[in-house]
Amino acid sequence: MAEDPRSVAAGRRTQIAKLLEGWEPAGRVLVDGRWNEPRSGQLRDAVDPATGETLIRAADGSEADVDAAVAAAERTREARSWAMASPFERARVLRRIAAAVAEQSETLALLESADTGKPLDNAKGDVESAAACFDYYASLAVNLEGSTRHLDQGIALIRREPVGTVGIITPFNFPIALSSVKIAPALAAGCSVVHKPSQHTPLTALAIGQLALEAGLPPGLLNVVTGGAATGSALVRHPRVAKIVFTGSTAVGQQVAAEASQTIKRVTMELGGKSANIVCADADLATALPRSHFAYTMNAGQYCEAGSRLLVDARVHDEVVEGLAREAGRAKVGDPLDPESEVGPLITPAATERVHALVARSVEAGAELVTGDPSVGDRGSYFAPTVIAGAAVDSEIARTELFGPVVTVLPFGDVEEAIAIANGTPFGLAAGVQTADLGRGIRLAERLEAGTVWINDWATGNLTIPVGGWKQSGIGREGGPEGLAGYLEYKSILATL
Repeated sequence: MAEDPRSVAAGRRTQIAKLLEGWEPAGRVLVDGRWNEPRSGQLRDAVDPATGETLIRAADGSEADVDAAVAAAERTREARSWAMASPFERARVLRRIAAAVAEQSETLALLESADTGKPLDNAKGDVESAAACFDYYASLAVNLEGSTRHLDQGIALIRREPVGTVGIITPFNFPIALSSVKIAPALAAGCSVVHKPSQHTPLTALAIGQLALEAGLPPGLLNVVTGGAATGSALVRHPRVAKIVFTGSTAVGQQVAAEASQTIKRVTMELGGKSANIVCADADLATALPRSHFAYTMNAGQYCEAGSRLLVDARVHDEVVEGLAREAGRAKVGDPLDPESEVGPLITPAATERVHALVARSVEAGAELVTGDPSVGDRGSYFAPTVIAGAAVDSEIARTELFGPVVTVLPFGDVEEAIAIANGTPFGLAAGVQTADLGRGIRLAERLEAGTVWINDWATGNLTIPVGGWKQSGIGREGGPEGLAGYLEYKSILATL
């Protein structure tokens, strides 16, 4: 007889509590290879969004903690032992970190699920991606190349050197994956790192810091300071930080860019999106409908590439709306540790209230709530998949990044109108085209103003693919060799012979 899913979830929650009981990183920051209590003496709760219960009390890092972490990173950088180490040595350490993450994958997935509220199977996928990321950038570390150029009376050496100390600020939605895709290439390039994870999801950032030390990463190369917005701002403003790498909202990205500009820091930022998913009349709806449902409900809609604008050929509009309503009605919303759950909670009650208010305002403005009941469960921050139709193209619901499982269906008459609607926002992170005609799909993709365009798919890819946004969706790229290049500076050495 199959075990009751609720019993499975309860057992997993007990397991998480045991893992965190007496956990060394709890309430501490990682500076220069040591777990220290925050200099501020302040702590803040890290809360399980599925239950509202406190998982740990995490350090609320102050400017003094950031100063100490940057000083440790700079001492390590100035010693140049890591930057000047053999690329094979850097690769060996990165591969040991990858192996440690893989070995602890079950534990890390439990921590990630509890911290974020995402279903455990999804958290397992994120942990696998993190392990692969360290392994992938280990392979690229040994392939860093310079070049030589001839001068009239000498030679020029073109070198690529680490940019310096890097401040990394990560969001709550994919903590371990988005941390690893930044930390791994930074270390592979020879940089030192100070990492400030989201105040809501510190667990796996602390765990990766601990595993990296155990894997032999020299102290001071990876420092972790948990805290809120003030902690992040102190890191961005710090004069000895050479580069800031940030993933988050466009509004916060604007503040990061403004503060970073005071010391001309290099910046890489992946910011907000309002991604358009175009369903052509010839699309195979048997696959396009579940794919479009997935595009806006993955991670409870809490990701910048969410397909929250569904642009549908008017000839199949009604059929698509009906099909989406069926998909939404079948989705199991519930405890992320329940093996049957597909959609977990939003990160905080405030996030749930914000999404609910946006939906309510859209209905007041004349849109139709096709399906969706935000009142799910008796605790936690749940929000059911919600389908909106009849909204104006320029309405708030059709132009605002929601970060919740809500899709707005917008009809179009022809390709030109579809392109105009798709490109008609300040964002340009991702887009999709669902069509039976690959040529049509490619022609549409070429005209879409987005860093990533999927044809007959959504949210696929791998570590070799550069990811980033156009327009207000970001600066720079992460992933692939392009992601590594962002942590390197060119230096030209000219020698007269």
